[in-house]
Order: sequence, then structure tokens, then C-alpha cells
Amino acid sequence: MKTVYLFLAVMMIIFSGCTIEEKYTFKEQIAGKWVGTIGIVFFKDGSSADNLSTGICERQTELILFEDGSLYFEDYIETENNSGGTDFCEIDTKTSDNGEWKVMIGNKVIFKLTNTSDNSELIMELFEVNLIDRGNLEIRYKEFENDEDENNYYYVYKYFRIYGDYESPEK
Repeated sequence: MKTVYLFLAVMMIIFSGCTIEEKYTFKEQIAGKWVGTIGIVFFKDGSSADNLSTGICERQTELILFEDGSLYFEDYIETENNSGGTDFCEIDTKTSDNGEWKVMIGNKVIFKLTNTSDNSELIMELFEVNLIDRGNLEIRYKEFENDEDENNYYYVYKYFRIYGDYESPEK
């Protein structure tokens, strides 16, 4: 009987192993292809507004984070028709589609892209990247510098994973 208990104890230790968070670095966990689901702006007065637009364009935004630190980014914006309504989404050509990303202390991430109109470097310093679960990511950052008259405080963009580079725990 002691042999059975010993066998069960050893098997429990073997199968308990490590969690996905222990096995993979934060960079490995967030590497993959992400598609936007929604954008939310939070204001200085504590209020917020989701679906800043119709939300259609945010759902077409694509972000691919490669483990080597490179990235691919397609940002879609709404265009207005002559009557002032939303016509369709088009790729924002003001920002390059290729760039770099780097994880900083505290799971903060910096994206480096290029402004295509003047070739200046566009650096998006993020407050926080939060991996909600394996398939959902939130990026919180200031998109523009705030001046005294601007009510915007920070933005949160939510993304859904299409594919990733690390194994699921079920495998």
C-alpha cells in the first residue's frame, strides 16, 4: 500500500509542473497576432467612452508581435462621406506598418514605429500591457501628449489573439 501512495505522490509532483506563466517569459506570452476589438478613452474627470467611433475600424486593426522584437501594425481609421457620416475604414498610412517593440520593467512595453509623412520616429510609451488570458490583451497608453485644455487622460485598446508562439497548457 505504501508503494501505491508513493507512486501517487510522485505522479502528482510530476504533473503539477510549472504554470504557463512560469514556463514562458512575458515577451513570449504576448508574442503573436492580435486583432483589435475596441478602443476606450478615459477622461480626466473619471468618465470613459467606449466605441469612440462605430468600432468597426478598431476590429480591423492588426498587431503582430514577433519574439525577435519586430512588429507589424495595420491601423484602420474611419473616413467620412460627403454628408459627414462614416463611409468605410482604410489603413492609416501616416504610420509605418513595420517597427519594433520592447518589454520594459513591470511588463510595460514600448512600440517604435515611423511616421511615413516625415520619417520621424514615433514612440508609443505604454503605461501597461495586461494579458487578461491567453486570448485577450489590453494595452493602456496615452496616444497624444495632453495639454491643459484636453480632457483625455489615457486610452485602452483591447485585442483578441488570432495565433501565438507559445503552447497552450493543454498540450
